[in-house]
Formats: sequence, C-alpha cells, structure tokens
Amino acid sequence: MARQSSVTRLPASIRDEIGRMIREGGHTLDEILTHLRTLGSTGVSRSALGRYRKTLDERMAVAREAREIAAVWVEKLGAEPQGDVGRLLVEMLRTVAFQTVGVMGDEGEVKPSEVGVMARALRDLATADKSAVEREIVIKKRLVADLARGGDQGAPLDHETLDAVRQILGVSA
Repeated sequence: MARQSSVTRLPASIRDEIGRMIREGGHTLDEILTHLRTLGSTGVSRSALGRYRKTLDERMAVAREAREIAAVWVEKLGAEPQGDVGRLLVEMLRTVAFQTVGVMGDEGEVKPSEVGVMARALRDLATADKSAVEREIVIKKRLVADLARGGDQGAPLDHETLDAVRQILGVSA
C-alpha cells in the first residue's frame, strides 16, 4: 500500500483551508505554503502540495462535468420522469455514489458517518429504482386490461393481439 500523502495526514481544518484556497483559484503553491506555515503546518513539501492540487483540480473538473450533465438530464427528466431518462439518472447517481466511495478511501481515513450517508443514498436509490419498476409494471398491466375491455375504442382486442401486446410489454396475463 502506498504511503499516505503529507497533505492528507494534516488535520481536517488545515486540509479544508488548502481546499478553499485551491477552489478560490489565484493562489500559487508558494502562497499556499506560506499560509500553511502561518497556521503552524511545516511538514508539507511544495511537490506534495502540487500533487494534492492536481488531484483536487481533477476531482473538481469531474464534479463540474457531472453537474453539467446532470443539469441536462434533470431538464430532460421533467418531460419524461418515468421513462428511460429517469432510469438513466438513477444509474448515473449510483455511479457517482460508487466513485465517491472510492475517493473517500483514497483520501485516507473514512469516517463511519460518511459511509453511513453513502449507504443510505445507495439504499434510497435501490428503493427508487424498485418503485419505478413496480410502477411501470402496474401501468403496463392496466394498459393491457384496458385494451382487453376495449378502452376508448369500444371493441376489445382479440386474445391473439392481447398476447402479442403482453409479449411486447413484457407482462404476464
């Protein structure tokens, strides 16, 4: 196992300060190191800080891209909340959750509360996915029943046509 970075071994408050300065932008590595020294932290090298900044920049780029993609899909989801887009969004969220768990492990110590939050999020995603599938089955069965009665058409479909519709929809009789 690789040795933990000197930056990730810092107290959370100092790491948060480094993250803030990096996210703000406009701070050089030397400025951040000088600020760290004023906070009493002298065990971080310029190269370690550079690697940390690079990793954080990459993660922020991925998060920014995910937000942009999610915004597009959420807009599309408004038009079709129960369709393929809704299922895709659930899958995207599941992927983000698993990536986040991986990132949490990369950063060193993982807090039980963070694992609990991710576990609840994954459970909620699974519940939402199951509910969506159940709702889709109910809708398909109602459609078939409506077609069997004739619905708005006035005449029910014959058994052969109903069987074909059931097969296409993937529902049993």
